[in-house]
Amino acid sequence: MRSFNLEKAIKSWLKNFRKHQAFDEGSMQEMEVHLRDHIEDLVGEGHTEEQAFDTAVKSFGMVDEVAKEEFWNQKRKPTIKTILFAAMLKNYYRTSIRTMLRNPLSSFINVIGLAVAIGACMVVYSSFEYDYRTDQFHVNKDHVFLSTNYVDREGALEQYGTSPAPLGPSLTQDLTGVSAMTRVLDQAAVVKVGSEVYHEHIRLVDPGFLEMFTFPLAKGSKATLSDPNSIILSDQMAEKYFGDADPIGKDLELIYPDESNHTFQVSGVAEPFLPTRTIDFDFLVNFKNVDAAIPDFRDEDWSQTVAATFIQLEDPSQLVKVKAQMEPYLSIQSAANPDWPIQAFDFVSLAELHFATNVIKDDISFDNNAEARMGLPIMAGFMILLACINYINIAMNSAVKRLKEIGLRKVVGASRSQLIIQFLSENIVMTLFAYGIGMLLAILVFLPWFVALSGDPMTLSLLDPYLWIFGGGIVLITGVLSGLYPAIYISRFQSVEIFDGKLRFGQKSLMTKLFLGLQLIITCGSISCAIIFAQNNDFQHARDWGYSKANMIYAKAPSAEGAQQLRDIMVQVAGVEQVSLAQHHVGEAKSRVVMHFPDREYEVDRLDVSADYLTTMGIPLSQGRYFTDHAAGDKNTVVVNQTLIDILGLEKPLGQVFNMDDQRYTIVGVVDDFHSYNFFEEITPLLFAVANDETMDYVAVRVAEQDKETAYTQLQDNWLLLFPLTPFQGGYQEDVWGIYFSLLYSAERFYTALALIAILLASLGLYGLITLNVTSRKREFSIRKVMGAELLDISKSVARQYLVLGMLSLIVGLPVSYWMAEAALDMLYAYPMPLTVSGLLSAVFIVIFILVLVLTTQIRSVLVSNPASGLRTE
Repeated sequence: MRSFNLEKAIKSWLKNFRKHQAFDEGSMQEMEVHLRDHIEDLVGEGHTEEQAFDTAVKSFGMVDEVAKEEFWNQKRKPTIKTILFAAMLKNYYRTSIRTMLRNPLSSFINVIGLAVAIGACMVVYSSFEYDYRTDQFHVNKDHVFLSTNYVDREGALEQYGTSPAPLGPSLTQDLTGVSAMTRVLDQAAVVKVGSEVYHEHIRLVDPGFLEMFTFPLAKGSKATLSDPNSIILSDQMAEKYFGDADPIGKDLELIYPDESNHTFQVSGVAEPFLPTRTIDFDFLVNFKNVDAAIPDFRDEDWSQTVAATFIQLEDPSQLVKVKAQMEPYLSIQSAANPDWPIQAFDFVSLAELHFATNVIKDDISFDNNAEARMGLPIMAGFMILLACINYINIAMNSAVKRLKEIGLRKVVGASRSQLIIQFLSENIVMTLFAYGIGMLLAILVFLPWFVALSGDPMTLSLLDPYLWIFGGGIVLITGVLSGLYPAIYISRFQSVEIFDGKLRFGQKSLMTKLFLGLQLIITCGSISCAIIFAQNNDFQHARDWGYSKANMIYAKAPSAEGAQQLRDIMVQVAGVEQVSLAQHHVGEAKSRVVMHFPDREYEVDRLDVSADYLTTMGIPLSQGRYFTDHAAGDKNTVVVNQTLIDILGLEKPLGQVFNMDDQRYTIVGVVDDFHSYNFFEEITPLLFAVANDETMDYVAVRVAEQDKETAYTQLQDNWLLLFPLTPFQGGYQEDVWGIYFSLLYSAERFYTALALIAILLASLGLYGLITLNVTSRKREFSIRKVMGAELLDISKSVARQYLVLGMLSLIVGLPVSYWMAEAALDMLYAYPMPLTVSGLLSAVFIVIFILVLVLTTQIRSVLVSNPASGLRTE
């Protein structure tokens, strides 16, 4: 017969029962007690152990519903373990508050450092959240697509956002699934209301524009966009021209560049646009007005282009089918415009357009946040890293005062894991305080400053649930990242080491020295970048533009005839040395053309100018000749820049023949490279051609230095006499890049602020780390003072290791700083300044000054301390 082992049977049944039921440890222990008591009672009544076990198990086998409910009710009750855990967390919270209050300076340094870093992270969140929301308010964002096309340029396919003018109507007529389309074309015009006249940009669109895009009207009806004589205004333009009066039904006159005019009736006013949009309008009119606005524009001509063509699909999944039917339009367009043969059409949804705009040329959308998406996380990462290093150093310093507390906790039974959890909990509590202050800094200081700097209308909404999720993640990551090492390091000491008084805490910690070194390297890099960017700004301001910009003024007349009249008057003004006309003007206007050679085609910028324009602008000639005074003889000649010659690899460019716009041209001159764009952009290949008299509406005026302001005033006064109904359009040539230099200034302020924050955090961290060393050596310094040590001896003892470590860190930091500055400049500028050691050495001197300053404060604290207090033992 088999033998029955009661103990083994009980354990086996309990194990199997626990596996299939969600009981906690406390409930299982109680069940085991009841089971054993029941078995004991049954055995006492005369049952065998096996019979008693079987009977007892059946009573606990969850068949008895009363017993089942009793057990589940027991499980719902809070267990002792749960109560103890909650009490522990409460105790940790109270300990954290007490620790912060007992060490106000350390707590202040930690909280402020973490708050600054968290505030920077909130700015990063706001930037990314702004990006994510851009253009997402359009109801049809997933159904509306921008038509783009690929053109072969020097063997590489370039994607363009412009499109042939007839493409949109053709798609709605020929393809199924395309429910609507709208074309967009912008045209400059003078807007006249009563006696008020301003230069504005008019947006010509097809009637479906307001149905495809979500731009609700505050007044009027969307349907009026079908009327060629109606005009819809943005709320800003309505206020600008009509103030508080209702503009609906009022007349508004548009004067086009050819001086023709058309009177429209205001039929709608848009509600204020959301800040998260990349497409909007000031004045919206029906596309049928294109004939009047641009007389030479032919709506049905496939060689004519519009700024954008949008289509709307009933089902976005039909896009693949639409793409497959685009092939016939390629041959039609290529035959109409051989210089721009489209290789393929593509479509980008409105929901994705903002993020794709950087790879699409001539796109109607824009993305001015690309650099911020890269730069802001790096900045915030530096801030978090410096703040965490600060906390580690300060926490280590504070822990010196808590060694006996740690030893006592271990004596009464606290395990190392409990101490680690305690320190991490205290750090997270402190980080929560820092989070609150960081949010205030972000909302009240950092974000308004960054919005003013960048112009992006970013916000932080406390009702945004993702903000709190992001913030919670930052608190958790920062709390654990900054507190983990101190918690692990401090908790490793044994009670005996602490209470025997021989523990030399922190003096020889390799990690603290590494933290100091890393801190100095990051600080050196941040300060270097700020100094080098300031130097680069000076370099950009002083950089030669390649032509004589200083004594140049210009104006764009309403017509070619008006430009000739203005020229004839200006040549008689005192101080005016030379006046020229042009269809395009350096820094203001250009066109794009394709040069056809027997073995290649190349896209270049083209400026059509008068024969004497190049000499008036002071653009230096390196080979050949300028255009002659007899312009008719140079109608089929061009002057090119050196970049074009270098790219084409022409060893003897003079006399080189090519085709352009179905005509044959000859290169007669080469000018030195000059900047027709700002210094963010590389110098592009370009050519000058002689313009027709009837197309030249720019007036370029060279004046004597001492007469520049007088001549400019005369230019404006004569403009008013000639064109009283047209606002003045012109300025100083050196101001054509005003926005560019404003961006330079903003970048300088940004990096300066970054450097100042890095200096602040580094100073706090250095203070904490050096204070740690001095505090732990308090008895040593007291003995030295009793034995007669003087200022020099104490200074050497305090400063030696940190000065050596500082020098080693800066030796590493110099190449790192050089690389950081070089990478940042190369990313932002096409022509950054050549890096010199001056900016790096300045940063080194600043870091050394900070280090010496902090050391000086600690040396002074040692000198003024009472040796008796340092020798006293507790």
